[in-house]
Amino acid sequence: MHCILCGSTSIAWKLSNRFYHCDICDCIMKPKSSFLTKNEEKGRYDLHKNDANERGYRAFVSPVVERIKKEQSCDAKGLDFGSGRDSAVVAQLQEVGYDIKSYDPYYFADEEILERRYDYISCTEVIEHFYSPQKEFQRLKDMLQKGGALYIMTELYSDDIDFENWYYKEDPTHVIFYTKKSFEWIKEYYGFKSLEINGRAIKLAL
Repeated sequence: MHCILCGSTSIAWKLSNRFYHCDICDCIMKPKSSFLTKNEEKGRYDLHKNDANERGYRAFVSPVVERIKKEQSCDAKGLDFGSGRDSAVVAQLQEVGYDIKSYDPYYFADEEILERRYDYISCTEVIEHFYSPQKEFQRLKDMLQKGGALYIMTELYSDDIDFENWYYKEDPTHVIFYTKKSFEWIKEYYGFKSLEINGRAIKLAL
């Protein structure tokens, strides 16, 4: 099996035969044989009860929302990639006049949206679902204008986490997990100029 992020064959089992670890980009991934089908994956997402007006959901994505408000103007072109059915990121930004659109392969699958260029893209709790992260990160980068920014939320793995008991890996739709080193690799490989990591909130900028 090749690493689904960097393509390397320098991979080995991580603690158990349920996950691989890549020595090159430092990501941890499930074997492709355990990936859900599209119908199974959508079935899981249909169970999500995300409500853009729910206070807890809004608070959860607030690190990305507040960063965008601080760094992007209302007339900047934005996209929430992997928005789900009801994005709290989009709702909160549109409420204060921001020009941001939703894209989701299951709920807002307008392919024309992917042909446009954006000043910023938000991607909250999405990248751990990427079956083809190499392709998806390239697509995200290509959709950004020069000087654009990619705002990400995900939970990074580090060696101080008890991997065997880590709740984040138990979601069947989570197939790849990243570390700080993984994002340093992403920054260099895709040609981003800067990387900032603040807990779950990550920013890559061109």
